[in-house]
Amino acid sequence: MKESYEEKLESKFEMYKEAIKRHAYMCAMEQIEEHYVPVEEFIAEQAKVEDREMKIQQLKLKCGDPDAFALESPNSDMTEGAINPDVKYKMMIHRASDTLSRQCEEKDEEQEIEGLQNWGKRVRELEATVSLLQNELDENKTKFLHMEDLKHRKSKKGFFAHLKYTAADPPKPSSSKASE
Repeated sequence: MKESYEEKLESKFEMYKEAIKRHAYMCAMEQIEEHYVPVEEFIAEQAKVEDREMKIQQLKLKCGDPDAFALESPNSDMTEGAINPDVKYKMMIHRASDTLSRQCEEKDEEQEIEGLQNWGKRVRELEATVSLLQNELDENKTKFLHMEDLKHRKSKKGFFAHLKYTAADPPKPSSSKASE
């Protein structure tokens, strides 16, 4: 009985293992289909990138950027003769492109930070204004309620209305009478 149980477990294990392999294969195929780029399209994009990098390098040379000629890294003296001029040129373009990209990203980040700081300042100003207006509203509301209360008290006219108020509020006994 123990052996049959172990066989069942082993067969289930194999079944799960096969199911996982099939699932992994299907996921891999879906990813390939989603991200596959035909060779012609890749080459066309690569040509565009190289053209853009060449234009960047030309612009840097026109601007007189001293880093435009700095192709090699400090330890490239050993490999200078072994590198193909085309490869050297591509490396130079790639470095120039990276440098410009980093500079643009840094500038964009600075502008974004500046914009966020301005927004924060504006929000604080608006909060202060709202607080001030809320205080004024509360004061005006209190004044208005007080005025309404006074209006209601004064609106009752006539001889009997006056008597009613005076009869309703009897004078308080003075402390001297209470002590007697």
